[in-house]
Amino acid sequence: MKRIHFTLLLSPLLFASCVKEKLYERPNPVDSLPAAVLVRIDWQHVENAMVIDTFEIKAGTEHTSVVSSEQPDTLWVDPGTLDIYVHNTPSGIVFNQETASMNTDGEGYIDASQTGIFFSETKTITAASGKVAEVNIQPVPCTRELRIHLIIPSEQLYDTLNSIVSVKGKLENVARSFNMKTRQEENAGTLVFESLDSLNINIFGLTEGSHILTLEVKTLFDPQKKAEVDLTSELTNFNADKTQPKLISINFSDLSFEFFKQGSRKIIHKK
Repeated sequence: MKRIHFTLLLSPLLFASCVKEKLYERPNPVDSLPAAVLVRIDWQHVENAMVIDTFEIKAGTEHTSVVSSEQPDTLWVDPGTLDIYVHNTPSGIVFNQETASMNTDGEGYIDASQTGIFFSETKTITAASGKVAEVNIQPVPCTRELRIHLIIPSEQLYDTLNSIVSVKGKLENVARSFNMKTRQEENAGTLVFESLDSLNINIFGLTEGSHILTLEVKTLFDPQKKAEVDLTSELTNFNADKTQPKLISINFSDLSFEFFKQGSRKIIHKK
């Protein structure tokens, strides 16, 4: 009987020890709560003509779309360090995670003919469990307007025998994409456009290297002709200030054109 009695006394002690250990292992209920993120967007520094109608907010894996006149909803996220992305969604730009990319044509050239003005801002925060993190965001321009003014003498435009019917341009080392996390212009590409007068386009910026503008001119009767203009020096620090347009004027009277046949690199003569 003593042996059995001893066992019965020991069993409650073992049971109590196990229960006590499990109680200490239980997580704090507060630590398991999600965190709340409230984003406040300040558009006061943006010109009235450039106010954005709608924009996207992404916090961790959560995102929402709102209009600029409304207060964004609170986003519930997992606690920890996360990036807050805020940007509008202009035409001509596609988004993948933290990267915004220009539209390209079938040959891979950058087509900025329909690209709108792009604003964004990114902040990194630490969201605590069960608490509200308020984030103030001031979106800034991430595209800059490039204005190319072609000055073509009237005799070249309206010459009965040699009138210009089209001008195509290619500008090298233009950024294809913009990284909203690093705030850097990325992926060099070639911008293409067509105009007979002035052209206003929005681009992310320029990448490293020379910036050569090639103009291909098609006339009514003569073979096509082309000229190259080195804009590297004029476009220095283009990425530094995106609040003001950059104007480039090109006078055709100052250019040296090379005539060539369509589909051939062979130069016929210079003019």
